[in-house]
Amino acid sequence: MKNRKTLYIALLIYTATGAALLPAFQYLINPDGISYLNIAGQYLKGNFGNAVNACCSPMYSWLIVPFLAAGAPPLLSARLASLAIGFVSVIGVALLAGRLELPRRVEDFITVASAPLSLVLAFDRSTPDHLVVCAVIFYLYLITDRTYAERYSNGVLCGVAGAAGYLCKSYLMPFFLVHFILANVYFYFRLPSRKMVLSNLLAGLAVFVIISGAWVAVLSYKYGGFTVGTAGGAVHALVGPGPDFDRHPVETLGLLRLPYDGATSAWDDPSYIKARNWSPFSSAENLRHQLFLVGRNLRAEARGFRHFTWFFPILIIAGFYYSIKEWREPGTHREAFLISTAAAVYCSGFLPLFVMRRYLWVMGVLLLLLCGYMLKHLFRSGPPVYRTAVAVLMLGSFLMPLRPFVMPPYKGYRRAVGGREVYESSMALRERLGGPGFRMASDDRWGMSLYHAYHLGAAYLGQVRESDPDPAILKSLAENRVEYFMVWDGGREYGFLAGMQVAARGSLQGHAFRIYRMDAG
Repeated sequence: MKNRKTLYIALLIYTATGAALLPAFQYLINPDGISYLNIAGQYLKGNFGNAVNACCSPMYSWLIVPFLAAGAPPLLSARLASLAIGFVSVIGVALLAGRLELPRRVEDFITVASAPLSLVLAFDRSTPDHLVVCAVIFYLYLITDRTYAERYSNGVLCGVAGAAGYLCKSYLMPFFLVHFILANVYFYFRLPSRKMVLSNLLAGLAVFVIISGAWVAVLSYKYGGFTVGTAGGAVHALVGPGPDFDRHPVETLGLLRLPYDGATSAWDDPSYIKARNWSPFSSAENLRHQLFLVGRNLRAEARGFRHFTWFFPILIIAGFYYSIKEWREPGTHREAFLISTAAAVYCSGFLPLFVMRRYLWVMGVLLLLLCGYMLKHLFRSGPPVYRTAVAVLMLGSFLMPLRPFVMPPYKGYRRAVGGREVYESSMALRERLGGPGFRMASDDRWGMSLYHAYHLGAAYLGQVRESDPDPAILKSLAENRVEYFMVWDGGREYGFLAGMQVAARGSLQGHAFRIYRMDAG
């Protein structure tokens, strides 16, 4: 890092802007965020058996616990934890940029640009994806150390970083294992100190297995079989072939039992939700569908990269070029080689599954670093005006993710506004529905209904099956001891509700609803 003052400025910008935006985003809510908040609450209460979760990795919830313990409201605690993670990420980007020996102006821009980019992610939604960015950055900072093969501690630290990544999100287990082994195999054949490289590889893997293995053992004990994580399998189950996979299971399986007493919904531990498993190798049709998914996800990843910069094709080609040069001339482009291979390994894992833009924020940071690395070599030749223009254009394009927050119609704020609207709607209902602890269900709009239940302190049993006849729905409501049934306007009419008391009415984002008082039991 050439200029610590730039890092301090970036952190000041990040902290001041984050503090200014926090009131507007304090009610930000999403289904995964509710799960992580409830898990953190279980840790705080000492209910560790309920807190252990195979679908939701623990690190994000662990980081929320101190804010809950300090008395901060749950949703605000999630935002504060996210902001703290982003603060550390800005430091990590500055450290990793320093490894690339960039021109000072380029390194300064990357450091400062990482502040607003981290803010966008911190205020996006409550998920561990910003933790993934942080973990990958610090792992790459360790593995790109030019003295990696000179100290045993480097392999140990990489193992710690990899295990921490797994505790952030289980997807980082295969990422770390593949990339760490590939990097060390390359070092083994390209660096003179082979014995030290092999020692670092074994030490890193041993530390990784010890730390991550402890969590795997806890999961396996709870779920009664070897369990690393269930998120990947759950995602794959969502994208199968045929009409049965067109909708999410929470919208089609009917009412679902809670995973533990005090949970908001079955989504607090999706591991127990019955998955519609499928295999691409069970039939030719399934294999064709899997290949279709790979093609679709490649296009989705390209769209995600374009969200970060228009120049992503050039940067991908540059990363490939520098990797080839490093292979032919070891030591010339080692950092670019390691960053490029990390990007390739990270992205390839999503191809058989499903791609969301938030999964690709790691790529935004890695593309930014590759851009700086490419500009370093462009700065060695050409007229100064040309070099400056190219640098400003390419680096400036990485501010594209800020558009929803600084340009009309300001889409970046819609989720924050929606979160406040749900909160206010729920508070209005609380006066009519009474205190927390009641059980409710809905006939539509699973997400909005879940948010209401969370704010009301209710147990949300889910959404009834729309294909079921009235007697079957009424029976399901009775068997699950549902006390309030939330019916959204625009759907079907239920004959069994005739004559039943409407406990409350409301409207949210243009969608009206009625809440009926049911005869529980």
